[in-house]
Amino acid sequence: MAVTILDISKVFPKTYSYYFFDANCWVTQLLYTSGTLNQVQRNQPQKYVNFFSSVITAATSHGNKPTANKPKIIVTSLLISEIFNAYMHLKHSVYQKVNPNCKKFKKDYRPTTDYEKQTKTLISDFEAFKDYVLIESDYVKEIDPFTLFQSVSSTNDFNDVFLYFQLREIKRNINPIAIVTDDSDFVFEGIDIITANTTLLGLNKNKNSSHKK
Repeated sequence: MAVTILDISKVFPKTYSYYFFDANCWVTQLLYTSGTLNQVQRNQPQKYVNFFSSVITAATSHGNKPTANKPKIIVTSLLISEIFNAYMHLKHSVYQKVNPNCKKFKKDYRPTTDYEKQTKTLISDFEAFKDYVLIESDYVKEIDPFTLFQSVSSTNDFNDVFLYFQLREIKRNINPIAIVTDDSDFVFEGIDIITANTTLLGLNKNKNSSHKK
């Protein structure tokens, strides 16, 4: 089974019925939504923001509600946890630049008014997309944890492996589906990968070069 990696700038949003934006892509979008994308460094953020927006546009016709048979964005509880943790830790790093004594996330940052403000903004901005997402199971009963352990290696992490197995289960019920990611380590078979990451896209070039030999 081959690894399919697609250039995000060449994919039409209606190509797939379902999209899974990983936590990094979601965080980029939420930073953009809050008007704070310029506070942190992201890899080619505008490409991911533009594609996310194009999927929302494709899912919308009259007014601002999604229409039937239009793309949906898949979300799981694991993904939501990753989004919230990654987003708030980024906000901590931004806050720490002007408040260097705020070193520890739990002890120092959580009690601040900035933490409260950023949490409210995050929740509000995330909920703004609720009409466009489809909540899916984490499939914890269907996925054997010992299989996950055997699949973790130096080239990936546990959550990536868990996500891959989740997507395989999701694909049994809804299809076609693709993952949108900037994670250069996310190289798995059987799930179409949409990215702007040059390392991932380079794998396609290497594959094509090997075929020509």
